[in-house]
Amino acid sequence: MTDKHPLGRLITQVQEAQGWSDRDLAERSAPAHPLSKTRVGDLKNKPVTSIKARTIRTLAYALNVPERLVAEAALESMGIELRLDRPAEVMEVLAADTTLSARDRFLVATLLEQMRRSAAKDWRPDEPEALAEATRLQERADSAPAQALEELAADTSPREEPEAR
Repeated sequence: MTDKHPLGRLITQVQEAQGWSDRDLAERSAPAHPLSKTRVGDLKNKPVTSIKARTIRTLAYALNVPERLVAEAALESMGIELRLDRPAEVMEVLAADTTLSARDRFLVATLLEQMRRSAAKDWRPDEPEALAEATRLQERADSAPAQALEELAADTSPREEPEAR
């Protein structure tokens, strides 16, 4: 794994953490731009000389990581040194952390979102509304952690949640 370029290391790291094969990633790739098992292997093991934006998007989708992470790894694999003037967004780092389960990433993201809300307004956790929201978020974490994490990663700004049905 140490001999691989940054994109290859990223792919391998996620595969090992999730127990996925090249075939699994090919099956997980976006239907509009599927990646073959061979293409996944090439991206992982062969030198990267160029890569299309849609391949970056599809690979990010298949790996379940932010597009930025795949794009940076691809650029670094082509020898382009990145000097980012801004720190990585917390949600991007959280989504890229393959050591946590999807449920745990969702719970951390939910906690962060709640902390941002409380900083934005005078939020009191002992209010019935806050307790109801905490219960709703816990139920959401138990039912669909991966989907909810993707939603949170897509929009890190505080937002109003739709009312429960």
